[in-house]
Amino acid sequence: MIGTNQHRDQNLGNGRLGVYLDGGADGGANGNTIDANHIVKTTDDAIGISNSDGNLIIENSVGQSWSPEYEKIIFGNSGQGINLLHRSSGNLLEDNVIACSQGNGIVVAQDRGEQTEHNRISRNSIFRNVGRGIYLNGGNENLDAPVVTDLMPRGDEWTIKGETCANCTVEVFSDNVIQGRMFEESVVATERGKFSIIGVPRTNDRFLLTAADVAGNTSELGTSGDFQIFAIEVTQAVQDLDNSVDLIAGQPAFARVQVRSELGPVQATARLRVFQEGRPPRGMHPAGAGCLQEITVQKNPKRSELEHAFCFRLPQRAAHAGEISLTAEVEIISEEIRDTNPADNVFQVGPLEFLDSPPVEVIIFPVGYTERMLPLENLDFSSEADQSDGIRGFAENDLLATGDVDNDGRDELLVLRDLRDLSEAAIGRGPAGKIDIFARNLDEAEIIFKDSMRLDYSFGDRVAVGNVDGGAGNEMLAAHGSDGTVDVWDMAGFIRVLAASFETGFTPGYPFAVGN
Repeated sequence: MIGTNQHRDQNLGNGRLGVYLDGGADGGANGNTIDANHIVKTTDDAIGISNSDGNLIIENSVGQSWSPEYEKIIFGNSGQGINLLHRSSGNLLEDNVIACSQGNGIVVAQDRGEQTEHNRISRNSIFRNVGRGIYLNGGNENLDAPVVTDLMPRGDEWTIKGETCANCTVEVFSDNVIQGRMFEESVVATERGKFSIIGVPRTNDRFLLTAADVAGNTSELGTSGDFQIFAIEVTQAVQDLDNSVDLIAGQPAFARVQVRSELGPVQATARLRVFQEGRPPRGMHPAGAGCLQEITVQKNPKRSELEHAFCFRLPQRAAHAGEISLTAEVEIISEEIRDTNPADNVFQVGPLEFLDSPPVEVIIFPVGYTERMLPLENLDFSSEADQSDGIRGFAENDLLATGDVDNDGRDELLVLRDLRDLSEAAIGRGPAGKIDIFARNLDEAEIIFKDSMRLDYSFGDRVAVGNVDGGAGNEMLAAHGSDGTVDVWDMAGFIRVLAASFETGFTPGYPFAVGN
């Protein structure tokens, strides 16, 4: 235990490195084994190898600890996980867990012209490091990672085909980011560098591959696949991917560059060029409210998510009457990702026409409405039932709704009364609200009181009438802001039955309506 106690649950990190081998000028520290150590919380590299050859670094846990009582505890290290430098060659790094380093997981560096090569890196679990999983800073002859040319799902497994160096061993890992958390499978390529692996499980979101040549050099972890722009939509509010919605001159317009990646989430940037007759092309980066300079490109992007596409507010001159064309280009940020088809990283659309819009003439007609010479705005909604509760007329927090609640073919007027300001004696300890139902007496051309019912009431409640059960008549719906529920009342013949009550998340005071 290096950097923690025997229970693996305390931070007791070293002031510098965890384990360090330095052969000096004569390279005498060769052929050692560093095996089964737990190394955490160093302020430098967890394991450093300098001027030292032929060492075995196997089955170490770097950056995290396991405690029977506390399960996994992540401490990390401040430098690299494992650092090979200064003419350190022929080392084997195998079956190690390397996590949570502030630097890279594994570094193989060549500096001062000294060769650091033929270091085999195999079957390690590398994840959650700040830098790369494996970083060849001139070491291991900068061997290239394999290139995936075909990735095909077969049920829960995958077939991977690709190209690498002749007779190289390809190891396949999976991870949710671009490192190598889980070793999945390995295969030896042909003399022409072709390889195919059938029945590979994928434990995490994406595959990453390393290549190891016959001399013992191992590449960085690499991933490849198609990354593409599949549409540019120019929108002023509503648009589709074919840009079939008309664009109006003089109104603000945005271009949304739609991208996807079969590699899973990938960081990328974009640039847009605007072409307009009689003007020089204009290049621009994402700009406008909510437009990000970099986005995480998704495998299955959603158009409803603003951050799943690049967006550009088009310059005002581009939205003048006439035609424009657009060309977008995207670029993957990570050097560890290889795009198998860079040609579809560029996309063109246009010409798109901005149409002149004639001014809209608005004519306002003053209108009034009366029936049998009875002005509806002067109706008195008070009743004998009101007087029993001490309420007269229409109060400040009362609400109105209309609808045929008794299914007699004519609409009724519903007044939702707020009784909370009355004394407890007046309301008889009942619910804090009621609904008075009024109807039109056609014979006498007046509004008459028909019925009343009590129900719970809180400020911001709403009432609506409509046919929500698909039956022959309407129901009354009461939306309650106190608990976000909507109650459905069957009012047929004024036999009031609470037919249903369901959660909607209704917010007090929000609009509430019923319709087909």
